[in-house]
Amino acid sequence: MARRSARIKSKVVPVKGNWDVLPHGMGVLPTLVSQPANSITPNGQPSSVKPIAKDVQVNQSEIKNSKSETPAPQPEAISATILDSSAEVPGCNLEDSHQVPSEDTIPAASPEVAQIIKEEVEHLDGALTLRRSKRIHAQVKVDEHGTAEKQAPPKKRKHVDVQVKIEAKVEVEAEVKDEAKAAAASEALPKKPKRIPRKTKDNPYGLMPGRSPFPDWQAPSAAQCEEVYQMLAEVHGDVNFKQPATIPAPSLEVAGCGEVPFVLEALLRTLLSGAVTFDGADHMVKAIIAKYGIIQDELAKGSIDWNKVRLSTVEELEQTIHIGGLAKVKAKAIKGTLDMVYQDNIDRRNAYLVEKATGVPATIYGASEKTQGQKDLEMLKTDRNILSLDHLHGLSADEAMRQFTKFPGIGVKTAACVILFCLQRPCFAVDTHVHRFSRWLGWAPPKADENDTFFHLEVRCPDPFKYGLHQLFIHHGKQCGRCKMSTVEGTKDWEAVVCPLEHLLVRAKKMTKVQKKAKVDKTGDVVPVDESDSELSDLDEALFEEM
Repeated sequence: MARRSARIKSKVVPVKGNWDVLPHGMGVLPTLVSQPANSITPNGQPSSVKPIAKDVQVNQSEIKNSKSETPAPQPEAISATILDSSAEVPGCNLEDSHQVPSEDTIPAASPEVAQIIKEEVEHLDGALTLRRSKRIHAQVKVDEHGTAEKQAPPKKRKHVDVQVKIEAKVEVEAEVKDEAKAAAASEALPKKPKRIPRKTKDNPYGLMPGRSPFPDWQAPSAAQCEEVYQMLAEVHGDVNFKQPATIPAPSLEVAGCGEVPFVLEALLRTLLSGAVTFDGADHMVKAIIAKYGIIQDELAKGSIDWNKVRLSTVEELEQTIHIGGLAKVKAKAIKGTLDMVYQDNIDRRNAYLVEKATGVPATIYGASEKTQGQKDLEMLKTDRNILSLDHLHGLSADEAMRQFTKFPGIGVKTAACVILFCLQRPCFAVDTHVHRFSRWLGWAPPKADENDTFFHLEVRCPDPFKYGLHQLFIHHGKQCGRCKMSTVEGTKDWEAVVCPLEHLLVRAKKMTKVQKKAKVDKTGDVVPVDESDSELSDLDEALFEEM
């Protein structure tokens, strides 16, 4: 079966009628004057149009002149003119449009007429075939000779100028090059080392043995330390600024700051001395001795019976030492420390017993450096309920600092005093007086705290001067009217005193007695601070963590 389009084509009826009418309302096809005598008709029949007479001649020069003098005719006018002229031509009959001419029936026109027809057809082709949009945009420009020429419509202007695009591209390329150079330069430079935090879970106090927190701070030099030491030693000749060969037995009247032979006793007495006057610390020690007694055993004769203190309650201990201030904080720290020491003594005793039974060396801390006699002494003390830390006697200053700061309430300041006075290791313990003189002398930065000052002086100060300078700074800070914390420049006390270090000191802003206020802890207890009678007038930061 034939497709639908083929069926439609097969049924198309040929169009009959005049061919001078164009489809789609495009107008009438003009009939030229040069049309042959026999017109072409759709049905192929010869037309009755008569041939043009041979004697018809047109003056070409007149036609050319008329074209130059008159503007180009419109297509409709041309069509009408040609149709009218065709009616005058003999043998030209357009009414008969059903005859189709053949090649034999079409006569040849004269050369002159053919030339005229050719020019007219070319002009008509340009006028009739030009689309509406082209006609609208086309502009006819007539020059001085009268000839018309087409001018192309102007192109749409681009939104962005080409020169602007080029400049933007150049700027982007320059920025990319600069970034590449900067990246290359940064890679060439040594990278800044990543900051390692000092205070961690395993190192809560930021201990840094052998290193200073201020590596670029060159003071004090060995010569500066010796100079200050000699000046103060000449003024305060009565001060025992040299370390004793033997440590005296514990005093029943004076708390002290670690000047006792038993490590645990030194540690807890120093803790009691923190942030109070010497009188306040002495009262607390006397109250503990009266409540819990002292050990009469030769293994720890004269020491407080710390095991009885451990067995008491925190509230009972707090009530006992309430006279000295900060009782609640210190009672809690002492009880926590005693519980840890007791458990450590039990563990060490059991490890030594296993070593004796099996012959396998004990792996507890410091066991490999102990003799058998020292191990037996430790076990004997534990059996007699004598709490002890005497096995730490042989440690270096740095290792002892790590061990002491494990206990609650024991910070860098307390541990440094025990190392200096009890273990007799070179250690520049920094209290409030040492801290003040270190800043005034320029040995530490003005904003350095006590712990950072301690770490710095441990590195910068020679070992032979650490004990003497510590003692001399404390004594001079209590006695000199110009070096007390509460001194005021211009007063009678100020003018009456001549400080041997005056030419070396750059004092900070002074504090008057009116400005000075009493310290109060969180429990409401007043902290008595009298720097003229207190060596450790500031509270160890470890105790603040317990509050």
